[in-house]
Amino acid sequence: GGMAAIDRPGLHGMELAKEIINSGGGIMGRKLSLVVSDCRSNLDSAAMASEALAGQDDMVAVIGLNDTDYVMAAAPAVTAKDIIFITAGATMQNLPYMYGKNFFMTAFGDNMQSRAVAKFATRRLDTSSCFVGTDISNEFTKTLSKYFKRRYRKYGGTIVDEVWYGSGDGKYSMPKGGGKNPD
Repeated sequence: GGMAAIDRPGLHGMELAKEIINSGGGIMGRKLSLVVSDCRSNLDSAAMASEALAGQDDMVAVIGLNDTDYVMAAAPAVTAKDIIFITAGATMQNLPYMYGKNFFMTAFGDNMQSRAVAKFATRRLDTSSCFVGTDISNEFTKTLSKYFKRRYRKYGGTIVDEVWYGSGDGKYSMPKGGGKNPD
């Protein structure tokens, strides 16, 4: 599905890691096997696939899903059975708190990404005002937007206008700005 472009490289990385680990004797003498489940970029399929994976007797970890929405669909079934869940791409910083001690993120959280972008905009680009467009179709962009606005204001910037849209809308309204132009 549509998420394959960001999930496929992760799958290739897992395949490579499995080969390297197994060529070195495995982990504690046990070879790794990789069970792949394609949810076709469908949230319901992600939830069902995670339930099936978590139900396998020898499953010790579920790794993958690089988008917050898909992780939120899949993680409950896995972590409820005390199986490790690792995401390399989902970035909502609350995920480990939501899913407990067996949930791990390898990417920086949205709050840290937003902080870096706001700092770059105000300090390196020397902006003092901006407008923010937010895709409300997924948690990643909504969360990123929320933390960016908070941090941009903390660094002294002003949000002159905001636009909310859905990624499939096709038409996007332009910000009004109330007579103020962003930098």
